[in-house]
Amino acid sequence: MAPLEVLNAVPAEAAAPALKLVAAAGPAAPLTLQLDARCGAAPEAPHLQHMFDSLAEAFAAERAVGFTIGSHQPPQSAARLDAADWRALAKFCDSHYVRHLVDENGDFEMILICWKKGQASRVHNHAQSHCWLNVLSGGVEELRFTTGDTPVGAEPAVAPRLPGVISAHAPCPLLTPAGVGKVGLGGTAYINDTIALHAVRCDDAACDAAGEEGAVSLHVYAPPIRRVKLYEQEENRVTVRAPGFATIRGVVDADLQDMSRLSSSL
Repeated sequence: MAPLEVLNAVPAEAAAPALKLVAAAGPAAPLTLQLDARCGAAPEAPHLQHMFDSLAEAFAAERAVGFTIGSHQPPQSAARLDAADWRALAKFCDSHYVRHLVDENGDFEMILICWKKGQASRVHNHAQSHCWLNVLSGGVEELRFTTGDTPVGAEPAVAPRLPGVISAHAPCPLLTPAGVGKVGLGGTAYINDTIALHAVRCDDAACDAAGEEGAVSLHVYAPPIRRVKLYEQEENRVTVRAPGFATIRGVVDADLQDMSRLSSSL
């Protein structure tokens, strides 16, 4: 049972959010995390560390009453992030979209993703994690796919020469489009592997209308994703890759990036 059914986040320029846990009907029902704008507060972006700490408390409360999220790792102390404004982390890249790790613990990770116009992810799975997305700036489009009864390939394939690639196999299962959705400013989306595979791309028209250079989205993955499958139909292969980050808790560390050999996009 997912410990959080809904992650309601605030628009990019809304007032600083107040967070509260609301019990659903019934004593065994999971809790819902709600973020409500405080009336009269000065306009500012959400404080990401406040949000992370509140989510950590929510997951701990659910675990205490017996709910789990499929993670067998013991809880870890969350590292602290000295950033009050998500815009301080929102750095773009001309060649591909980039992922910035806000914070993580054993239960979940919080990631800020920056998409310039024309940038998109590959079709990918979520390694049995629960995945929430909220748009803080501009807009994104989500393209969902199913594989039906197509057998999973087991033959080794030539892996792309990219950082973080672990293996590749063929053939790629047939990807059947299962819907396209737009997520605008302040909007949320949820997906897991029982629903569909998906790809996400910048909604260029929404960014143009808002006068933004690109989109910024906040993602929560529970538990954290350590391996992801990329479904590359044109190359007829499935690539297993370790996701990486352009920055980690607001820090750009070239040596860390070189040692980890992780890519900051999928």
